[in-house]
Amino acid sequence: MTKGKMEKLKPCPFCKGEADYDNCETGYEWIECTNCGAKTQHLKINSYDKLVKAWNSRPTEEKLITALKQLDQMLVDRHKFRPDAPVRKFIKQTIKEIENETN
Repeated sequence: MTKGKMEKLKPCPFCKGEADYDNCETGYEWIECTNCGAKTQHLKINSYDKLVKAWNSRPTEEKLITALKQLDQMLVDRHKFRPDAPVRKFIKQTIKEIENETN
């Protein structure tokens, strides 16, 4: 069963497949990848928004982006790297790629 708000769901974090909302007559609901079958827990929370938040959560990528931004700032503060330094360009490009993959 597809909800009208599907545009809010990110692709599957494992295979990049399309995600879909589903539920059953016992009141449980979940979000599942239509390609590989990865899914959230079956919950009785009656909250599509909470399920979307759980599905869309990408804590590992968020931590990586934070660490890369801290590294970039350290290169500026401690080592006086210029904005056009190759390593800083690489860091910024990597952050963009991670953000594009998780959106």
